[in-house]
Amino acid sequence: MNKKIFIKHIIFCFLFVINSALFSQSQVVIAGELTYEQNILPGNSESGTITVRNIGPDSALVRVYQRDYVFYYDGTSDYPAPGTIERSNAAWITYTPTRFYIPGNSEVTVNYIVQVPVIDTLSGTYWSMLLVEPAKEIVPEQKEGVTVNTVIRYGIQIVTNIGNTGEKNIEFFDVNLMKDNEKRILLVDIKNTGERLVRPSVWAELYDSTGEKIGIFEAEVARTFPGTSIRKRMDISEVEPGTYKTIIIADCGEDDLFGLDYTLEIK
Repeated sequence: MNKKIFIKHIIFCFLFVINSALFSQSQVVIAGELTYEQNILPGNSESGTITVRNIGPDSALVRVYQRDYVFYYDGTSDYPAPGTIERSNAAWITYTPTRFYIPGNSEVTVNYIVQVPVIDTLSGTYWSMLLVEPAKEIVPEQKEGVTVNTVIRYGIQIVTNIGNTGEKNIEFFDVNLMKDNEKRILLVDIKNTGERLVRPSVWAELYDSTGEKIGIFEAEVARTFPGTSIRKRMDISEVEPGTYKTIIIADCGEDDLFGLDYTLEIK
């Protein structure tokens, strides 16, 4: 007897702006941003809305629930239970509705409130996620005895900064070279060891043995929360083999500038 194997594909979508046309295989999409960042002092609150849209012709049942969220330089991430991580703001967030139907070609607004407690020791950035997903799976796709159910789940980051408090600090903990097809990539791994969310602009300045500057090589900007880490990639394919004095700079805004001296050998 042939047994059917049921596989559920869970797809997380963490984008700043959603184009619903890209997700036409699912009825439920999020309209607008997937990150909401607010500055709130203890004892105060701020509200916000999340628009959930059904672009299909049939009604859809949707649920909303909480998770914490952390990520690391190697591309891994984790979504533990709300309130698990030290800087979770999940307990400060109330939201409604938590489960609802959306008629075809319609939308529903999820309202949330972030109420920061009166605690003197609060400082820096706190965050968690609201997850939105269809409560019922779409009709399965059958392939040779294997049933594949696809569920697209959207993660909306709710970020709370306690005013302008919190120290900004990062740590460079690894530098490597790698080959990516025909490209030579400089990898710089950075951990946020401070108390506040930062979006470091990172670049590397290379100098030859005579002190002449060979070039400045920039990485894309990405955010990192306290305790999380990111990997910056800089394309240095144009640099000839040799040994170079390298200064790696991370600019976190205002006067928060961090640097690392490194001897880079390209063979």
